[in-house]
Amino acid sequence: METLKKIITLRKDNKWPSWDLVYEWEDIIRSEFSLSFYYESAINRYAKKIPHPFLSQFLYPSDPAFMFQMGPDLRGDYNKSNIIPCIIDFFLRKEDLPLFYRRNSQHPVLLVSSKEAVDYFRQNDCSLSIYHFPLSLPDKYRFTRDCLSSKKYDVVLVGRTNTVLMDYLQRYAKAHPDFYYVYRELAGNSFNYYTSRGEFLGDICSRDQYISLLRKSRIGLYATPGMDDGSSRTNGFNPVTPRFLEMISCGCHVLARYPDNAETDFYEFRSFGPSIESYRQFEDRMDKALFEEVDEVFYEEYLSKHYTSKRCELLKQILKDINHE
Repeated sequence: METLKKIITLRKDNKWPSWDLVYEWEDIIRSEFSLSFYYESAINRYAKKIPHPFLSQFLYPSDPAFMFQMGPDLRGDYNKSNIIPCIIDFFLRKEDLPLFYRRNSQHPVLLVSSKEAVDYFRQNDCSLSIYHFPLSLPDKYRFTRDCLSSKKYDVVLVGRTNTVLMDYLQRYAKAHPDFYYVYRELAGNSFNYYTSRGEFLGDICSRDQYISLLRKSRIGLYATPGMDDGSSRTNGFNPVTPRFLEMISCGCHVLARYPDNAETDFYEFRSFGPSIESYRQFEDRMDKALFEEVDEVFYEEYLSKHYTSKRCELLKQILKDINHE
């Protein structure tokens, strides 16, 4: 494959907040590789509904292109020899793999964000060229020691919450009346945030608002998405999401609930402490984290391995590898 020329993006038509981080990754990759955007539009999506096997060749660029996919493509809409996709969430069951392999057979290489999923492919007769391309933290969110002076809340709960950690948090708050935390309630398309003291902080949906709020938190609670009640949603997969990196970049202690697998090993979870397995353990860790400063040097060194600019270096190496095959 030649040098990349384009990056396929949904940004003109898809405004859902969960895609904002993807667009930040795209911006960095576009700049690093001097690419131009190919804007997928609503017309493309409507056209893909027409069942014609050769239609996709007219919907996407013919130049070498990169794209992020929120999940695996089982329709084969992007299955072209000039497109390198990166799959963010992979939760397919084993019986779906033959179809997935067929519908992605033309790609020169397939990038997968989860190390656990990459190993899963290799254990299940994968006929595709697969590379691990881990998720990352955009460079503009680099950890700085300034964020440690803006702590206001003990815990800020962001995104989907783990039921076990939420139960522990509520028990802790009941036993410690001065404990001050922030939680989110969904109301339609609004992300309404409140404090445990009844204060309404507003509809916080933009990336800047979200990061600003997280920087005010002393502690972040994190669980991989396949833990506990999340297992049915992810078919048992436990990828590490960028929220873990965001908590670190915002100077939060991280209390995490996670399995020991290839993914959590890649992100060195044990360096931040063992998985929370009991309320007593949660209480002890919380007591300690509320009054200790984070290890600034460790945070800086850790995140230096996970910025998006580092992933650009990896992508350059992958391209070099496939061009020499």
